[in-house]
Amino acid sequence: MGSQLILLALFVIAVILEAVLFIAKDFLFGVHRAQSIEAQIKQTQKDVEEAAGRVRGKRKVLMGHYDECEKVVAAQAEIDKELAAMQRVRPVLVHPVGQASPAKRFRAKLTKSLPENADSKQTLIWGFDNFVETWAETPQAARDAALRQFAPEAGYTLGEFTAQGAAAQEQSAASQAVSERAA
Repeated sequence: MGSQLILLALFVIAVILEAVLFIAKDFLFGVHRAQSIEAQIKQTQKDVEEAAGRVRGKRKVLMGHYDECEKVVAAQAEIDKELAAMQRVRPVLVHPVGQASPAKRFRAKLTKSLPENADSKQTLIWGFDNFVETWAETPQAARDAALRQFAPEAGYTLGEFTAQGAAAQEQSAASQAVSERAA
């Protein structure tokens, strides 16, 4: 009977040890597992911080590119406006003086000084390029004819009269011939 008691005592001790090991195993592995999870969380936090830093850097670069794109779009809009303005043909107003004749055709720039309270239509008309055109034998005769209609007292200013069309070619050829004789 003594040996049975020893065996029974050993069996009870083995069961108790097995139960303690079973409970201790969960506790020991649970602590180890918690430490492992905490380490993973810390590593994940570090990774997130590094990723956030990279994202901030990329965001700065992206914002710089965005600002550059905005400047390019604004410059393109300005260029489009300028191009549209260049494509608009400004009217050239020609004021004929007298009747067309076989004489030479002369043209001169015509401007008018407007008062401050000028009519909006006058401001519009004289805001464009204006020319006076007349037919005469000489530039002085053309100027005299134009001055009768566009007097300086009324605020008009006449530029230099130049021959137009075939008369201009003839005058240019004559000037060239005179230059060649002088040389």
